[in-house]
Amino acid sequence: METPKDFTGFNPTIRFRIIIFLAVSTVCFGIFYIWDINLNEIGQYISNYRSFGILSMTRHSNLYSNFTDFRNDFIAGQILLNKSKKYEIIIFGHMLVTLNTDLTNCPVNNCIIHSDARRWISGDLILITDRIFPPGKRPISQAWVAHEYESAFHTRFSDEINDKINFTAIYRFDSTIRTPYGMYTPYERRTNDSDRTLELRKLENVANGKDRAVAWIVSNCNSKSPRKAYTDELAKHITVDVYGRCGQMRCFGSECFDLIRKHYKFYLSFENSLCQDYITEKFFFNALMNNALPIVMGASIEEYQKVSPPHSFIHVDQFENPKELASYLKYLDKNDTAYNEYFTWHNEGVVTMWSFKPECEFCLLANALPYLKPTMHDNFIYWLKDGCKNRKLR
Repeated sequence: METPKDFTGFNPTIRFRIIIFLAVSTVCFGIFYIWDINLNEIGQYISNYRSFGILSMTRHSNLYSNFTDFRNDFIAGQILLNKSKKYEIIIFGHMLVTLNTDLTNCPVNNCIIHSDARRWISGDLILITDRIFPPGKRPISQAWVAHEYESAFHTRFSDEINDKINFTAIYRFDSTIRTPYGMYTPYERRTNDSDRTLELRKLENVANGKDRAVAWIVSNCNSKSPRKAYTDELAKHITVDVYGRCGQMRCFGSECFDLIRKHYKFYLSFENSLCQDYITEKFFFNALMNNALPIVMGASIEEYQKVSPPHSFIHVDQFENPKELASYLKYLDKNDTAYNEYFTWHNEGVVTMWSFKPECEFCLLANALPYLKPTMHDNFIYWLKDGCKNRKLR
């Protein structure tokens, strides 16, 4: 009887083919395991994310790219919607910002938006906005959207919706629908450069009449960001007037912004969290729309640049420490020409608050549901909080 050959007994060609087969089989099994892993277990997800982050997060990126492609095709006229069909969008929970239910001016307006949570079973799109969510099993054709304006550190979402979310509508650029606080919109490009130069010469001296340096309006003294400690150190080198619960000065309502517009050259647009793309009214309204130069802390420099007018802010990360920042602010305080360079964007575009219309996007998303591949935002809570993980000042 012939003795069975061990692995080394095969000729080199056969041995090489066996090695390749085993290697390919192992890789395929590994990818299949990663792709179908139960992402509801946070510990298991983090463990595999560390080892196979690209594959895991690629799956998450697909959750918003499908709708982006659909939107682009619709705008290009490549998709014709059945506008005779009515879609029902139900707000399930309390909203930070009131959603407009009048869709008359939306490109797609065959939707009804209401907040009667008792009728959730009949909805096509359910907007989850806080800790509560529909009970029981949802209809197969129904999609849930997590909608929030607050940072991940202050999210009101329950961990129980972790594996129940289909789409997202938050402040991040990688959200299915991005819902920004404010927007910068450039004017149409001018063709006559000489006219443009003439207009630039007419720009006002924003520094005129401003007799105070730095202002900050704040009510949350124990935020997740280091803004309080940074401000305390900054105040050692330049005068910082702090209004609200965390300071000694008081103002009320529109009076506060009248003060900023008329008297202050700089405003501390310091967010309560250091999170990806998290930029709020502290930047758009408190500073830019009230003619104060914003000193920003929150998102990264690059993330601010994506949403702001050109050369319109100063980021704390541009300086080694608060003392260096104070030194630069003192320079600008004495140099109107350099200070006004931060406001030349006034001739290039306009900043607005709450001008984005999420209701239009929600209706378009409802219409897109029959065209999109079924998706589930596995481990939504982790994805949300991952945008704030390991964020710190330089």
